[in-house]
Amino acid sequence: MHKTIKTTSRRSYTWLMRGCKTIRMLRQTLSGKFLWLQFHRCAVSDASRKCMISSMATILTNFSTRIFCQYSILLDLLSKDDFDEYLSYICSYEKYVQIWILDQIEQHLSDGSKVSEFEDQHIQSSIIRINDAITKAKMQKSDNVKKFVEDICKELGGKLVISQDALGAFMILNNADQETFAHWLTESVNEMGQDLREKFNESHILIKLYHLPVKPQNELFSTLIGCGKQCPFCKSPCEAGGGAHSEHFASVHRPRGLGKYKCRYTNKLVTDICSSLVISDARFHCNATNHTLHPFKDYRKMFQTGKSLQMAAFRHQTTGNM
Repeated sequence: MHKTIKTTSRRSYTWLMRGCKTIRMLRQTLSGKFLWLQFHRCAVSDASRKCMISSMATILTNFSTRIFCQYSILLDLLSKDDFDEYLSYICSYEKYVQIWILDQIEQHLSDGSKVSEFEDQHIQSSIIRINDAITKAKMQKSDNVKKFVEDICKELGGKLVISQDALGAFMILNNADQETFAHWLTESVNEMGQDLREKFNESHILIKLYHLPVKPQNELFSTLIGCGKQCPFCKSPCEAGGGAHSEHFASVHRPRGLGKYKCRYTNKLVTDICSSLVISDARFHCNATNHTLHPFKDYRKMFQTGKSLQMAAFRHQTTGNM
């Protein structure tokens, strides 16, 4: 009988310890899962974004004016002395310049030690912010784990939004001890910091750029280049700056042949300049005119019809301004 009682007691104790261990592991697993699905995304995005902001600020300093940036692009184009590069610049201007800016970002971040230092600073900053949010949430004395998690998210503001489905995963631990849950969560955050450092070191800069919600090359293009529109005749880029302008402008025009215009009789690229043609009696034809002849003087009527055509009317003047 005593042996039976001892065996039963030992078995009960074993099951109790297993149960406690299971609950403890479950708490650790769920807190870790919560972290990796939510905090990991938050920290990666925040650290990457800050690194890119630092890089963008440096590039903006290097190219202090729009004219200097365009000059640098043309100088680089000239040094390559490659027909396909010229063709890409003229026919796919916006794409070409965005790729060029992306190359500048990659060159700026090519110094691995410098990038690692930036990333480590921003990762540490993100980890501190998350741990502070956990500490402040603990002070709220929440009624349950779900409310505790919501308080953490509230402390982090808009940097971390948890869906209701994700919060539902914590209902199994809703009445668990918050101190224990917070302990495992804090440990997971600190472990995440090291994991992030390793992942950042292994990732190529282009992969990091790809996962950013806002592409730095697009932001720099808008700041340094402007709207990206081109003259419908010679493909000179707009110099008006930004995107909020009703009229495009370019200080210098080029021969129309660079805009793929050919003589209808010889099929050769033409060399005349559109800023002179718009005050002449000459006529042109293109896809926009359904290949019927149209007076250069009335080019605005043609390119301003419909909704904001890509070849929107440029301002032309004979004094050098367009």
